[in-house]
Amino acid sequence: MSSVRPGRGDHDGWAADIERLARDTTVYCKLSGLLTQAAPRAGAYSAWLEIARTLLNVYAAGSEQAVFRENAVRFYNLDEPEQGQFTPPTARAS
Repeated sequence: MSSVRPGRGDHDGWAADIERLARDTTVYCKLSGLLTQAAPRAGAYSAWLEIARTLLNVYAAGSEQAVFRENAVRFYNLDEPEQGQFTPPTARAS
């Protein structure tokens, strides 16, 4: 697997590796981990949440529930909340 930081490295190789992982495995990626790789001192949860939502809107519009809820339900083997019970994450008070 290759590793790349924004603006540096082999993005095409990294993207191909990520595509293969998504297609051929059951690997999960902790979304907050992507930010710490891109900007280790990114700061507060509210900043992370804003960046995550922006990226989802640009690259995967309409997937907020799948990313912020359904992945965690599957990964942590949580009980499914009743239909319509999803509450999008909000920035916590500092």
